[in-house]
Amino acid sequence: MPRPKVFTIGLSAADREFLIKLTTSGAHPARMIMRARVLLELDENAGSVADRAVIADRVGISVNTVLAIAKRFDETNGDALATIGRKQREHPPVASVITGEVEARLIRQPQCGMFGALSLVVAVAGAGLVASSPQRPVIGVGFGVGGVGESGPESSEFIAG
Repeated sequence: MPRPKVFTIGLSAADREFLIKLTTSGAHPARMIMRARVLLELDENAGSVADRAVIADRVGISVNTVLAIAKRFDETNGDALATIGRKQREHPPVASVITGEVEARLIRQPQCGMFGALSLVVAVAGAGLVASSPQRPVIGVGFGVGGVGESGPESSEFIAG
């Protein structure tokens, strides 16, 4: 026996027409189209609604995803576009290492080829603006007689500290 429906979906005629047009024409992200298809399947104003497992099988997703989309529709107070759209992050996933000062230094640097870019990386690391950690170690690039990649007094490991 199917579980009782916790979140019911009733689309207006304009929302239903918009979702049908979105799923059948144009180029839209696949997840947006999939969410729109689920909303159309769950719409109780269009007639009887199939079980969540049947809808999940028709759309090609899991039952939990159908429930999550119905829950999001309820959380957005029936806004179909907010339900099918992607949520915007409040903050970037990782804080940027490049600050305004580092960006200004990069912009001021002349285009001087590979060794100029390497010396800039060494200078930034030496200034303490790039932190070395076990997850992101500062890579030693040698400028000595032995060539690139050799550790020695002239390498960035010794310059960076």
